[in-house]
Amino acid sequence: MISKLPDPIDKMLTTLNGNDWRRVRNTLTPTFSAYKMKMMVSLMNECVDVMLERLAKVADSGESFNIYR
Repeated sequence: MISKLPDPIDKMLTTLNGNDWRRVRNTLTPTFSAYKMKMMVSLMNECVDVMLERLAKVADSGESFNIYR
């Protein structure tokens, strides 16, 4: 017996079926077009560079690092 998942988990694409899955997928698909993903690459690279710099400083100093901040 499968119990009902709590909100908002029960609305995730991976947990939906049938028409609900189709509706959500059709809504999300344009967001992740190849063009839009390519446009995000430079922003993601900048974020990774900042994090790597911060991690390198922490590694050199031996301090702890709050990754969630």
